[in-house]
Amino acid sequence: MGCRGFRKGVVPWSNQISATPKVSANYQNPFYCTAYIVALEKDYSASKVSASGLTGATFRSDFLAAVKLNGTGKADSGRYIYWNGSGYSYISKPTTATGTEATAGRTIAVDPEFIPRAKVGGNWKRATVNISGIGNRVAEDGGGSIKGYKIDVFMGLGKSTVNTWSNMNRTVKLISVN
Repeated sequence: MGCRGFRKGVVPWSNQISATPKVSANYQNPFYCTAYIVALEKDYSASKVSASGLTGATFRSDFLAAVKLNGTGKADSGRYIYWNGSGYSYISKPTTATGTEATAGRTIAVDPEFIPRAKVGGNWKRATVNISGIGNRVAEDGGGSIKGYKIDVFMGLGKSTVNTWSNMNRTVKLISVN
């Protein structure tokens, strides 16, 4: 795996990250930035249905669709549920692909072939990037639709956290990999 999208002269790496870059690098292409949340069931209004994998409980169908899209949701009962690709399960808290707790103002989901996020010697190495107009964020998460020049910015709990969000292309600068 090479480092895709960097300007000429920047040394590429693979998922076998072993050192923090000594210089930052600007990506040649902009990234399309979208937002994701932990869905809140109270934000939805459809009728309640059962959820595959969760017995004895019902949830609003549009909430379940939002959980499937975003990965995690908080039910009216206060419990977190997670979409595992084939069904739902309960979890104790929203966690990222690298095991951290998703945090607004820090967490982004990325394609690790474009923005580094890899396990090395049992430890996670995560890139910190600066996204124009958004600020510094850490590559802690991923997702099935996060491919290529795309970044999904974690905004927090519920629809209200994305009220002013606008999907758009942004320039991105790699700051470090720690």
